[in-house]
Amino acid sequence: MMDSVPDIWRNTQITLFSMAILIYAIFSSPTPDRFGFSEALVATFLFLSMGLSIAQKFSLFALGYGLTIPLLIAMISGYSFPEIIRDIIPFVFLFIPLFWGWIANFRPSLVIFLVVMTGYIFSVRTLYLYQPVLLTPSLWGQGPPADLLYLANSPEVLFSALISIGYGAVMMCEKGGRIKAFLLIALSILPITAMALMTQRAGVGAVGLYSILVAIILITRRPQAGFIFLGFLGGLGLIFWPMIETIFYMLWQKTELVGLNARAEEWQAVLTLLFQNWAHLLLGIGWGGQFENPAVGGLEVNYTH
Repeated sequence: MMDSVPDIWRNTQITLFSMAILIYAIFSSPTPDRFGFSEALVATFLFLSMGLSIAQKFSLFALGYGLTIPLLIAMISGYSFPEIIRDIIPFVFLFIPLFWGWIANFRPSLVIFLVVMTGYIFSVRTLYLYQPVLLTPSLWGQGPPADLLYLANSPEVLFSALISIGYGAVMMCEKGGRIKAFLLIALSILPITAMALMTQRAGVGAVGLYSILVAIILITRRPQAGFIFLGFLGGLGLIFWPMIETIFYMLWQKTELVGLNARAEEWQAVLTLLFQNWAHLLLGIGWGGQFENPAVGGLEVNYTH
């Protein structure tokens, strides 16, 4: 009976972890403006599902440093408390392998499923916000973005598209798996469309390059499956050509208007800030610190691309 207790607790932790991810996917966003009830639930469930099965001294040292020195600098500088918290939270998330790595080792397929599910839920939420123009591609990209939470910018959305195409290609090589492969690849249209609606050039470009790479690998190793895969992609392209043409036009128009989103100028602004004095170079400007970012029209923000 005693031996079953750890297993029961372990399954409870996995359930709590799964609930945290699903609540985040359905009710929260990648960068919430405030710490609401959904975020509180996510934080609670994540805390209860924590473990230190792969703790390493250097990782704990880095975490301790990040929660002390930059926080002290922020307090001395008098930064806004909400901005400080918004910086600390993503920093702590960098240590997910330290506290939740045991889940990935114990149930790797579950973690992949939750990440992909989050990407698809974010995609559906984005498409729902764009439903007035969803069936009229000519109206895409006009006016301010309907998704002010920028859900389609989340890496999970891109990941869900890529893994659907990748797994679809793998299934295409399996006997009796081509129908599932076609459905899985077709399903990737959801995250791709969500990224296109938000004019995510990098995401849409990554999907295109990845699809070409997968086709080349398939044709090289399994020619029959490769040509079927290529033919299926071509068929989807013909069916959705009006949408694809609109997407290319939107992305090209955005490139003409904003270029590379002032990435070089953004780097220059960051380097200028760091080299103002030795303290900035060695310790940074602290959590919650802001700077005039050329990539967002010179507004003071606490993030870069």
